[in-house]
Amino acid sequence: YREARDLLSSEGYDQVSLRMFRLRSAESMDGPVYCCQTDAMVGLGCGARSYTDTLHYSYEYAVGSREVRRILDDYVSRSGDSFACVDFGFHLEEEDRRRRHLIMSLLQAEGVRCDEYKKRFESFPMDDFPDLDKLRMAGYLTSDQHRMALTPLGLEYSDAIGPWLNSSRVRQLEATYQWR
Repeated sequence: YREARDLLSSEGYDQVSLRMFRLRSAESMDGPVYCCQTDAMVGLGCGARSYTDTLHYSYEYAVGSREVRRILDDYVSRSGDSFACVDFGFHLEEEDRRRRHLIMSLLQAEGVRCDEYKKRFESFPMDDFPDLDKLRMAGYLTSDQHRMALTPLGLEYSDAIGPWLNSSRVRQLEATYQWR
C-alpha cells in the first residue's frame, strides 16, 4: 500500500481516500459536485446500496461465487413490483445520521469540515464523539477548529477506523446478517 501510494504521489496524483487517487493536472469538473455526506445516493442493480437522509438500504450481496450467482438469478427474475420494498436496510436515528456523516467525511483525505457539521447537526464532531480523541492521541487524526482529518497513517488504517466508529446499534444489526 505505502509503495503504491508513494508511487502515485510521485507521479502527480493526490490521494482522495484509501483507494482513490486523482491526477493533479486533471481538469476540474463544471457543475455541481456530488457530496456523499449530504447528497442522497440511489444504487442501481444487484448488490447496490442506497441511502437518503434517514434510510440506508441495499440489495442482498455475497462474496462466494455460488451465492453471487444465486443472488443474481433471484435479482433478474424479480417482478417490477418487488422493487418497491426494501429487504435489507434500516431507518437511521439521529446518532446514526451524525456517525454516517462523520465516517463518510473522515474516510476521505479532506476530512470533516467542522463548520458544515455544525450547520447540519448544531454541534461539533469532537463533542458528539469524544472517542475521536483516542485517534488523535494515537497519531491517526489531526484536528483544529476548522477541520478534522486522518493523518496519512490514519488514512492507511481507514478500513479499521470506519467500523470502529460504527454505533452499537449498527454493530448489532451487522451481527444479525447472515453472510453468504
